[in-house]
Amino acid sequence: DDDSTLKEPLEELHSVINRLGHIDRALIMLWLDGYAYEEMAEITGFTQANIAVKLMRAKNKIKEMFNA
Repeated sequence: DDDSTLKEPLEELHSVINRLGHIDRALIMLWLDGYAYEEMAEITGFTQANIAVKLMRAKNKIKEMFNA
């Protein structure tokens, strides 16, 4: 039962993440995988400050898409 209860919200989250731009999507996926900002900076070439701003904006986009 727990699996079926989580399946629909997870599918919706996956769908919303797929609608993000490729950079936002990549950063969200790295964040969800537990990478630290320092690690994300090394992987992407962005500064840690830039990562923080981009992640905040991407999270806000996700919230907006869920509320729309």
